[in-house]
Amino acid sequence: MRSALQYMTDHGLSLGVLYGHPTYYPQFGFAPVMPKVLVSAQIDGLPSVGGASFSDASPEDCGWMNDLYQDRLGSCPCTTVRLPEPWMWQPRNQSNLQVLVTSDCSGYVFIAPSEDDVLVVWEAVCVPEIEPSLLSALASTARQTAKSQLQLKMPPTQSLSELLLASGGEVTIPPATSGMAAVTGWEAVLPEGFSIGGDGLYCHGRLVIQADTHTLVQLACGYHDVDEVAQIPGVSVAADADRDHLRSVFRKFYPKFYEAPFWF
Repeated sequence: MRSALQYMTDHGLSLGVLYGHPTYYPQFGFAPVMPKVLVSAQIDGLPSVGGASFSDASPEDCGWMNDLYQDRLGSCPCTTVRLPEPWMWQPRNQSNLQVLVTSDCSGYVFIAPSEDDVLVVWEAVCVPEIEPSLLSALASTARQTAKSQLQLKMPPTQSLSELLLASGGEVTIPPATSGMAAVTGWEAVLPEGFSIGGDGLYCHGRLVIQADTHTLVQLACGYHDVDEVAQIPGVSVAADADRDHLRSVFRKFYPKFYEAPFWF
């Protein structure tokens, strides 16, 4: 990992992101900045008629599933690269994830088991024309398994998520854990006039926020704003710092980065 970060520095690459264990990678300068984004709605408010029909996915489905993923979801920020080979679409632990496809090969879903009353969908992708039908099918699946809520672990800007939001859903963003970033070139990620020194963030050569690198990565990536950073133990904002200016240039702006659907 240190060699990879040194390679980034040597080649002018400023920001590295990865999905990893949150207690291991901070030693290399990584900080959690990409939260999961959950879009949830009560089943009672969702239609359940005229929905698509599902069946278990097979290796023969991997080609069109991969094409659909690349077209509908793979271009979202921080999504992972996938290939059409069956091994990439085979769950590592089949008891923890069910891969279903529509009968007309126009959509697929990943459904995770849940012990509570929530149907958890890690990923749902389809052609635009059948999105209402796919949502109805998921609602029907939830009712058949005695679930009262449908939850998509999907970006809120994804069209199926928008459809769920329009049906009374809401967005929740838990704290970031495994989606992390490290900065190897601060000039590229900081506003003009700001720099990083050994003890914190400087503005035109004057220390304005005393904080560790972990906190400054979260600030620069928009995971925390200035007022949140000021509440972190060990962080000190200079008494003469222009807080209004700091708020204007370091705004909380996630999911600028968010933990996208990926394979465990």
